[in-house]
Amino acid sequence: LNSDSRLEYPEKFALEERRVRISGEAFFDVARDTMRPFVVETALQSVSVLGTKFNVSAYPSEPVLTTLASGKVKVMSVSEMDSVVLLPGEQSVLSVNADNLSVRQVKISDVVSWKDGIINIENMSLREILKVVSRAYDVDFDTELLPVDDIILRGSISSDESLGVFLAVLSKVADVKFKMRADGKIEVQKLK
Repeated sequence: LNSDSRLEYPEKFALEERRVRISGEAFFDVARDTMRPFVVETALQSVSVLGTKFNVSAYPSEPVLTTLASGKVKVMSVSEMDSVVLLPGEQSVLSVNADNLSVRQVKISDVVSWKDGIINIENMSLREILKVVSRAYDVDFDTELLPVDDIILRGSISSDESLGVFLAVLSKVADVKFKMRADGKIEVQKLK
């Protein structure tokens, strides 16, 4: 399980399937059992597998991302109107309002680097990076003073680093300033 994530599962799985529910992000390495498929539910979709390795990222108010590392999975929107079968190296993207399910190629190691204690910010906008940092360090950012045109960054940093070190690095590469407010939020401003 990644930061700010919850996994719900029964005390004992049913005879016909193994079903869990995720809010947040988790990596699954599922043992093959053709008699009892494994099903991962999120608020917007379900993923059915027999035996495989995959990552599901289903944070509230963000697109649901399902990334396949090995095997094969079927991803279906909660409305069951849209479904795709993923092959290794593919990621399904289900929009926040669950009306659009698409597939794209990804580098698996970038997606699952969080399992190895690495915060990967490969081709992410500053606002996306701040969401990741917010979850990883349990802090809130105020980004109202940032310009609308967001910059794209690449790189990675160990999640063992302190928040101060992470923000110092981000401050230099993104040309921004961080300021702790009295309400506990961290204000982010673009330097001139």
